[in-house]
Amino acid sequence: MQVLLDICDERIIVLLMSDMACCGDAMREDITSVDVLRGINLKQARLLLDQSIEHARHLALPAMAVVILDSGGYVKASVTEDGASTLRHSIAEGKANAALAMGMNSSQFDHLLKQGVLSEAFSASLTAAANGRFNPNSGGLLLRYKGALIGAMGASGASAEQDEVLLKSVLQRNKIFI
Repeated sequence: MQVLLDICDERIIVLLMSDMACCGDAMREDITSVDVLRGINLKQARLLLDQSIEHARHLALPAMAVVILDSGGYVKASVTEDGASTLRHSIAEGKANAALAMGMNSSQFDHLLKQGVLSEAFSASLTAAANGRFNPNSGGLLLRYKGALIGAMGASGASAEQDEVLLKSVLQRNKIFI
């Protein structure tokens, strides 16, 4: 078996050539893409979004917004349910961004603020530095795969605690992301 590595556009493309068979001009090959800089892929993000909304409906939560950021802080996928208020998406993104920026779930950051370990001025300066895209309330979780940070996820629509419980339930269902 021959393995070729091609590095382009921040990705490593691995071509597995074990069963390549030529039939005229057609070749059969398996391509696996590992994104070394951006973490979570779109397929995984969509799965988490779908499960989050499904679980929110099961729990009879208000209309939700869920945002998934890749490890570089860019929106990989998001959903805002019909009937969600206008700022839900921005709040969910801010929670995910807070988790990613601080390297901890947003509830942990919120706890440190409430305990006086971190100051409100520090939190305000982070919010300003992030152009308002930093929300330290519960409901923003880091996403990890085999110990590596692959992104963050934020939810908004219910109480901050319910937002976090929703996401934790979905992530526990997908043990690969815990």
